Amino acid sequence: MSIVAVGAYTRDLYMTCRRLPERGESVDGYEYAESHGGKAANQAVAVARLGGKVHLITRLGRDRHGQEALDLLKREGVNLRYVTRDDCPTGVSFIILDADGQQFITTHAGSSGKLTADDVKGAEPALRQASAILLQGEIEAEASMAAAGCAGERTCVILNPSPLETFAGLESWSWVDLLILNEPEGRNLLNGRAPTAGRVATSLGIDSVVLTLGAEGAEVFYGGRSMRVPAEQADVVDTTGAGDVFCAALAVALERGRTMEAAARWACRCASFSVGRKYCIPSIPRESDVPEGSPIS
Repeated sequence: MSIVAVGAYTRDLYMTCRRLPERGESVDGYEYAESHGGKAANQAVAVARLGGKVHLITRLGRDRHGQEALDLLKREGVNLRYVTRDDCPTGVSFIILDADGQQFITTHAGSSGKLTADDVKGAEPALRQASAILLQGEIEAEASMAAAGCAGERTCVILNPSPLETFAGLESWSWVDLLILNEPEGRNLLNGRAPTAGRVATSLGIDSVVLTLGAEGAEVFYGGRSMRVPAEQADVVDTTGAGDVFCAALAVALERGRTMEAAARWACRCASFSVGRKYCIPSIPRESDVPEGSPIS
């Protein structure tokens, strides 16, 4: 079996400043860099580095960024059978970091934004046989729902609804098996109420929810009960992509037969590792990097 990530690749353009700007303010940056990113690409590379087999379903432009993405993904061991290219520019994200690793991000999806439900259905053989499908909010909701519709009986459909606006007005979340979201997203879904994993699960009618809490770890609602999972201490350099590492690690651990609690603990360790390094894909750990080594140790 394998894990399938469906969504976006973007070229990440970073500017590091001493502090984040206020609305309407200009702040000088002291460092600029380019790297690879996009939530689905991050998750696909994380699965591969953590020892899982993974397919990526996305679109890339026929430009320099698209070719560099293909080269990178191939080196990382991601199956590219369902990656297609078109004449749109490859997606780009602008990321402003401060000295403490906090960030602002804005993204232009580019070719990834053209990924359609029909494109996704073309990968049905991989989706039907997957142990998990990883979905996010950087593509149209219809494409994500099409992927979920192709899932096999034993496939876990995992949604990280970021950006949340992609799913605005969604009437049913019944196609989601496991929802992974952060506190601001949870508060938004609960119309301003303080979020808990259990409240989100009850409100949306989803059996399993993980609420990520940054340095405080995560809260897991599963099997009708809630539990807290701590994060490991880390010197934060860059939080970009940590949520993607968490999602990928959780999927890998579940595929290997770990309980939800154990999988969440390992996912927290992997995410804690990533925030101590700069940029998205360069910060993703390999299995040998993660404390205790393996989710099945």
